[in-house]
Formats: sequence, structure tokens, C-alpha cells
Amino acid sequence: MGTTKSVAPVLLCLAAATTLAATPAAAAPATTDSAPQSSLRLRGTDHGVAFQTAVTDDHRATVSTLQAGRFLATFDGQAVLVTDEAGLEIATVPLRYDVAGKTLAVTPEIADNGRRLTLTPIGESDTPVRDINAQRRFFDAAAATVPGILGGAAIGAAIGFLIGFPAGLFIYDFISVPITTVLGAIIGGVIGFNQSGGQAAIDAGLAYADSLANPGTSPK
Repeated sequence: MGTTKSVAPVLLCLAAATTLAATPAAAAPATTDSAPQSSLRLRGTDHGVAFQTAVTDDHRATVSTLQAGRFLATFDGQAVLVTDEAGLEIATVPLRYDVAGKTLAVTPEIADNGRRLTLTPIGESDTPVRDINAQRRFFDAAAATVPGILGGAAIGAAIGFLIGFPAGLFIYDFISVPITTVLGAIIGGVIGFNQSGGQAAIDAGLAYADSLANPGTSPK
């Protein structure tokens, strides 16, 4: 069944259907002198905390920075908490995802007094296992197609979206898994879309983005 541009307005409503209460960007996001210059970058404000998430220049990790608040590792090492300036938890970023029957784990590095979080997928190859230019086109199209989830939305969604780039590019286990599946599952794992039935809609949006990024293919 084909997917049309009518999917985009539907996706704009998905943020309200989740259990998260993200707020629109209202302040300049945090940046540092050593922040990646990659064009794969998302900015927003979540519960009053401005943030920026970007893929590193070598495309192997993501770096997220906060204007206020802190990243804190959980005692069990299974996740990273995001807190506001008052110490209240506003998000949880898991360090392990199940994608199409495969497991993706990421290594966290917290720096700058808790304001900077680097996530690196475990098991990356020395060279890309996908066409980096094609994958960049897909991510650009997906970012434009799912604004309801990514545009100024929760920090967990932004991190989940961008960690799919190095995961899909450098990990052999995912070479046979469509990047739409890798990305959709990671986003779903971060923000709990399955609880609200939103995963089907995001899958449709990602399939549409895939058709834009790869002309000649048809969304399924």
C-alpha cells in the first residue's frame, strides 16, 4: 500500500499521543567549542532544558549537549538520565535496544560536568557497511518527514533518531536490516511509541522518507 504526503500531518499529532510532554524550542540550545560540525544535527527544548544532538564528524557516535541540567548514569548501567537544573528527571535514554531480533548496545561518555553525553554503538566496523551518501539522504528526508517527533520534541527522540546513523552505517549485524527498521525501532525504544500505537504511524512516515531518499522505490 502506498504512502502519501498525508502522512506528514498525521505525524505532527504523534507527540501529543505519547506519554511525554515535550515543549517547543524557546531558547538557544547548548553548544561547546568542540561540538560536532556535522549537518546531522537536531536542536530543541525538553521540559525547559535546551539541548543539541549531533552525529560526530566521523559519523561513528552522537554527541548531545545541554544548556542546563545534567546527564547522569544509572546505578545499574542500563540507561542515562536527563535532569533539569532542579535535579528533576525529564528523560531516560536507554543504552541497549532490540532491533529486528538483534541487539544494539551503546557506550556512554559523560563530560563537561554532566552537560555533554557521547554515545558510541558497540561493535562498529573499521569501514562503513552502507553507502554513507544514500544513508545521509535518507536521514535528511526522514528529519523533514517526521517533524511531529523530531522538530523541537523530546531529547530522547532526538538522540534515538541520530544514533541510528552510526548504528546503521558501521555495524555488520544491521546490514541486512532496512535502515527504516533500525531507526524506527530505536526511536520507539526511546520514547515508548508502542504504548500509544504510534509505531505504525512512524513506520509509515519512515517508509515515505525512504522513498524520497531513494527514488524509484515504493513505500510498503
